[in-house]
Amino acid sequence: MTDPWHTSEWQSQGDPLPACSGGSRPVADDEQMHEHSVVFARSARRELERLGEPRISRVLGRIEVLALTPRPEGYRKIQGASNCRRIRVGDYRVLYAVDDTQRIVDIIAVRHRSDAYR
Repeated sequence: MTDPWHTSEWQSQGDPLPACSGGSRPVADDEQMHEHSVVFARSARRELERLGEPRISRVLGRIEVLALTPRPEGYRKIQGASNCRRIRVGDYRVLYAVDDTQRIVDIIAVRHRSDAYR
């Protein structure tokens, strides 16, 4: 199994995540999926890499869902920021912004809950 963090596909800022796999239902030919692209800030990518494998898998799973549902159940808008939101993943928080016109979810930070809002 190759490590997605060390392939050229993940090296530069702004590369979208690969398409989500598993758990999705078949899509009819006439039905269009309106997915958002997910991009990472360089700092968010580094923060995610530091978490260790079990946490990385869990957090990435939740981030992949943001492509289909940028405002999932349990998300919160961050006070004082016009377009910043967060989701909880255990003791960690994923801070992100949504641009519906360009259909982009920008991952800003992945931090422990004690450091997430500093």
